[in-house]
Amino acid sequence: MSGRAAGENWRSVDGSRRSWTMEIGKGWWSPPLKAGESVWPPQDWGTLRRLPTDPEKLILAIENRFGLRVRSLDDLGDEEWSQIHFSLAGLLKLVPVMPEGLRPAAYEALGMVPGVKTVPNQKDAKGRVGVAVTYDDPTLPKGSAGFGGYFVFDPVTYRFLGFRDIRTSGDGAARKTYTQLSYLDSWAVVDKVKQRP
Repeated sequence: MSGRAAGENWRSVDGSRRSWTMEIGKGWWSPPLKAGESVWPPQDWGTLRRLPTDPEKLILAIENRFGLRVRSLDDLGDEEWSQIHFSLAGLLKLVPVMPEGLRPAAYEALGMVPGVKTVPNQKDAKGRVGVAVTYDDPTLPKGSAGFGGYFVFDPVTYRFLGFRDIRTSGDGAARKTYTQLSYLDSWAVVDKVKQRP
Protein backbone atom coordinates (compact mmCIF):
# COMPACT_ATOMS: atom_id res chain seq x y z
CA MET A 1 0.00 0.00 0.00
CA SER A 2 1.31 3.48 -0.74
CA GLY A 3 -0.05 6.94 -0.08
CA ARG A 4 0.65 10.48 -1.10
CA ALA A 5 0.00 13.81 0.57
CA ALA A 6 0.99 17.41 -0.05
CA GLY A 7 2.48 19.82 2.41
CA GLU A 8 3.79 23.36 2.58
CA ASN A 9 6.08 25.08 5.05
CA TRP A 10 6.90 28.69 5.76
CA ARG A 11 9.97 29.03 7.98
CA SER A 12 11.31 32.18 9.57
CA VAL A 13 14.79 32.81 8.24
CA ASP A 14 16.30 33.51 11.66
CA GLY A 15 13.67 32.05 13.99
CA SER A 16 12.56 35.47 15.23
CA ARG A 17 9.03 35.03 13.87
CA ARG A 18 6.57 32.18 14.05
CA SER A 19 6.48 29.63 11.24
CA TRP A 20 3.60 27.75 9.57
CA THR A 21 3.53 24.07 8.60
CA MET A 22 0.74 22.42 6.61
CA GLU A 23 0.44 18.70 5.87
CA ILE A 24 -2.52 16.75 4.51
CA GLY A 25 -4.73 19.82 4.72
CA LYS A 26 -4.00 20.50 8.40
CA GLY A 27 -1.77 23.33 9.58
CA TRP A 28 -0.14 24.55 12.75
CA TRP A 29 1.99 27.45 13.98
CA SER A 30 5.47 27.08 15.47
CA PRO A 31 6.37 29.83 17.94
CA PRO A 32 9.41 32.03 17.40
CA LEU A 33 12.63 31.22 19.20
CA LYS A 34 13.10 32.62 22.68
CA ALA A 35 16.14 34.67 23.66
CA GLY A 36 19.22 32.43 23.72
CA GLU A 37 17.50 29.60 21.80
CA SER A 38 18.81 28.27 18.53
CA VAL A 39 17.59 25.77 15.99
CA TRP A 40 19.28 23.27 13.71
CA PRO A 41 19.78 23.58 10.88
CA PRO A 42 20.49 27.31 10.92
CA GLN A 43 18.60 29.37 8.36
CA ASP A 44 20.36 32.71 8.56
CA TRP A 45 23.18 33.37 6.12
CA GLY A 46 25.65 34.61 8.73
CA THR A 47 25.54 31.36 10.71
CA LEU A 48 25.66 29.24 7.54
CA ARG A 49 28.75 31.14 6.34
CA ARG A 50 30.57 30.31 9.58
CA LEU A 51 30.15 26.56 9.03
CA PRO A 52 33.32 24.91 7.66
CA THR A 53 33.40 23.72 4.05
CA ASP A 54 35.90 20.98 4.91
CA PRO A 55 33.87 17.79 5.60
CA GLU A 56 35.85 16.66 8.66
CA LYS A 57 35.85 20.15 10.20
CA LEU A 58 32.11 20.40 9.51
CA ILE A 59 31.48 17.17 11.44
CA LEU A 60 33.51 18.44 14.39
CA ALA A 61 31.75 21.85 14.30
CA ILE A 62 28.35 20.13 14.38
CA GLU A 63 29.35 17.95 17.32
CA ASN A 64 30.95 20.83 19.22
CA ARG A 65 27.78 22.93 18.99
CA PHE A 66 26.45 20.73 21.81
CA GLY A 67 29.13 22.18 24.10
CA LEU A 68 31.58 19.32 23.70
CA ARG A 69 35.19 19.84 22.68
CA VAL A 70 35.79 16.97 20.29
CA ARG A 71 39.11 17.26 18.46
CA SER A 72 39.09 14.15 16.31
CA LEU A 73 36.62 11.90 14.54
CA ASP A 74 38.19 9.05 16.54
CA ASP A 75 36.59 10.55 19.68
CA LEU A 76 33.06 9.99 18.34
CA GLY A 77 30.91 7.05 19.44
CA ASP A 78 27.68 5.59 18.05
CA GLU A 79 25.43 8.17 19.73
CA GLU A 80 27.51 11.09 18.44
CA TRP A 81 27.56 9.67 14.91
CA SER A 82 23.78 9.18 15.05
CA GLN A 83 23.31 12.84 16.02
CA ILE A 84 25.73 13.96 13.31
CA HIS A 85 23.83 11.94 10.70
CA PHE A 86 20.56 13.56 11.81
CA SER A 87 22.15 17.03 11.75
CA LEU A 88 23.74 16.66 8.31
CA ALA A 89 20.60 15.13 6.78
CA GLY A 90 18.56 18.00 8.23
CA LEU A 91 20.98 20.58 6.86
CA LEU A 92 20.84 19.07 3.37
CA LYS A 93 17.06 18.61 3.45
CA LEU A 94 15.92 21.88 5.02
CA VAL A 95 18.35 24.52 3.71
CA PRO A 96 17.84 24.91 -0.04
CA VAL A 97 20.36 27.77 -0.45
CA MET A 98 23.81 27.55 1.14
CA PRO A 99 27.07 29.49 0.89
CA GLU A 100 29.43 28.21 -1.79
CA GLY A 101 31.07 24.91 -0.87
CA LEU A 102 28.84 24.09 2.11
CA ARG A 103 26.41 21.73 0.34
CA PRO A 104 29.15 19.51 -1.18
CA ALA A 105 30.98 19.51 2.17
CA ALA A 106 27.81 18.43 4.00
CA TYR A 107 27.18 15.71 1.42
CA GLU A 108 30.76 14.40 1.75
CA ALA A 109 30.56 14.62 5.55
CA LEU A 110 27.37 12.56 5.47
CA GLY A 111 29.27 9.92 3.49
CA MET A 112 31.86 9.77 6.30
CA VAL A 113 29.29 8.71 8.92
CA PRO A 114 29.73 4.99 9.76
CA GLY A 115 26.64 3.09 8.60
CA VAL A 116 25.79 5.51 5.79
CA LYS A 117 25.48 3.93 2.35
CA THR A 118 24.64 5.33 -1.07
CA VAL A 119 22.40 3.61 -3.59
CA PRO A 120 22.54 5.07 -7.13
CA ASN A 121 19.66 5.38 -9.59
CA GLN A 122 16.82 5.78 -7.10
CA LYS A 123 13.67 7.76 -7.88
CA ASP A 124 11.92 10.25 -5.66
CA ALA A 125 8.11 10.51 -5.50
CA LYS A 126 8.15 12.79 -8.53
CA GLY A 127 10.14 10.29 -10.64
CA ARG A 128 13.45 12.18 -10.58
CA VAL A 129 16.53 9.93 -10.48
CA GLY A 130 19.09 10.58 -7.79
CA VAL A 131 21.40 9.00 -5.24
CA ALA A 132 19.72 7.53 -2.18
CA VAL A 133 21.48 7.87 1.17
CA THR A 134 20.58 5.25 3.77
CA TYR A 135 21.73 4.91 7.38
CA ASP A 136 21.70 1.93 9.72
CA ASP A 137 21.63 3.69 13.08
CA PRO A 138 23.47 1.49 15.61
CA THR A 139 21.70 3.22 18.51
CA LEU A 140 18.31 1.82 17.44
CA PRO A 141 17.19 -1.81 17.65
CA LYS A 142 16.86 -3.69 14.37
CA GLY A 143 13.39 -3.38 12.90
CA SER A 144 12.69 -0.03 14.56
CA ALA A 145 11.42 3.07 12.76
CA GLY A 146 14.97 4.20 12.07
CA PHE A 147 15.51 1.57 9.35
CA GLY A 148 14.18 1.39 5.81
CA GLY A 149 14.17 5.11 5.03
CA TYR A 150 16.39 7.08 2.73
CA PHE A 151 16.99 10.56 1.44
CA VAL A 152 17.35 11.09 -2.31
CA PHE A 153 19.77 13.74 -3.56
CA ASP A 154 20.66 15.03 -7.01
CA PRO A 155 24.00 13.35 -7.84
CA VAL A 156 25.49 16.52 -9.39
CA THR A 157 24.14 19.47 -7.39
CA TYR A 158 23.61 17.55 -4.08
CA ARG A 159 20.16 19.17 -3.88
CA PHE A 160 17.61 17.32 -1.75
CA LEU A 161 14.97 15.73 -3.98
CA GLY A 162 12.84 13.65 -1.62
CA PHE A 163 12.46 11.05 1.09
CA ARG A 164 11.23 7.46 1.11
CA ASP A 165 10.36 5.44 4.20
CA ILE A 166 8.72 2.10 4.95
CA ARG A 167 6.06 2.44 7.65
CA THR A 168 3.68 0.11 9.45
CA SER A 169 0.33 0.78 11.07
CA GLY A 170 -2.17 -1.26 13.04
CA ASP A 171 -1.71 -4.41 15.13
CA GLY A 172 -1.97 -8.15 14.54
CA ALA A 173 -3.93 -9.17 11.43
CA ALA A 174 -4.78 -5.51 10.76
CA ARG A 175 -1.09 -4.58 10.58
CA LYS A 176 -0.22 -3.03 7.22
CA THR A 177 3.05 -1.93 5.70
CA TYR A 178 3.15 1.03 3.38
CA THR A 179 5.69 3.22 1.61
CA GLN A 180 5.71 6.89 2.52
CA LEU A 181 7.17 9.15 -0.17
CA SER A 182 7.85 12.87 -0.17
CA TYR A 183 9.56 15.24 -2.54
CA LEU A 184 10.63 18.86 -2.58
CA ASP A 185 8.77 20.47 -5.45
CA SER A 186 9.95 24.06 -5.13
CA TRP A 187 11.03 26.73 -2.69
CA ALA A 188 11.12 30.53 -2.67
CA VAL A 189 11.89 33.49 -0.42
CA VAL A 190 8.89 35.63 0.55
CA ASP A 191 8.31 38.50 2.95
CA LYS A 192 5.71 36.90 5.22
CA VAL A 193 4.06 33.64 6.22
CA LYS A 194 1.55 32.20 3.73
CA GLN A 195 2.63 34.67 1.03
CA ARG A 196 3.00 33.13 -2.45
CA PRO A 197 6.03 33.98 -4.61
